[in-house]
Amino acid sequence: MAQGKSLSEGVETVTALLNENPLPQGLSWQIGGDYENQQDMFRDMLFLVVLIIILVYMVMASQFESFMGPFVIMFSIPFALVGVALGNLIADMAIGVMSLIGIIILLGIVVKNGIVLIDYTILLQERGISVRESSVRAAKSRLRPILMTTLTTVLGMLPMALGRGEGSEMWRGLGTTVAWGLSISTLITLVLIPVLYCGFTEHRARRKAKKN
Repeated sequence: MAQGKSLSEGVETVTALLNENPLPQGLSWQIGGDYENQQDMFRDMLFLVVLIIILVYMVMASQFESFMGPFVIMFSIPFALVGVALGNLIADMAIGVMSLIGIIILLGIVVKNGIVLIDYTILLQERGISVRESSVRAAKSRLRPILMTTLTTVLGMLPMALGRGEGSEMWRGLGTTVAWGLSISTLITLVLIPVLYCGFTEHRARRKAKKN
């Protein structure tokens, strides 16, 4: 009945059949086994992802000595998740445990790219360059290292994402998640993050000017 489907799809099929054909009064049913273990693992992994995001933000805030820079960098994370969803949709795959592990790996790489860009932007500002000029120079200067990181990681994940051999279904989720999420987030990092940083910085400068 559920041949060729994922575990979650099989559970949905069985649940629909049981709801359409209720058991006699006094009897009840519950799905356990691998599915129950999978759901527990999903909850643990999601909690871990949220905890990682909070800790990464706290570390960046302490290093930048500001809340704005890390806040701007974190904007690339939602777009990385959009890339993950898009990749799994195109590959016709359900998000599983390996996909969640891929998201954890992805978070570190995405944040690192943002740090490289914003840190150099701040350095140029400290040298007396305007925020807009600093953002443009930082994007040009850091384009090569960011693209090198992205391309090496994505190309390294392609064999996993495109594998069709025995046991490849276990690793396809990891490869697809990292490859698509990193590709989309890199475009956002290079385009949206500098724009947001300029906008927030100029808005803060205008607020200070009004107060003075």
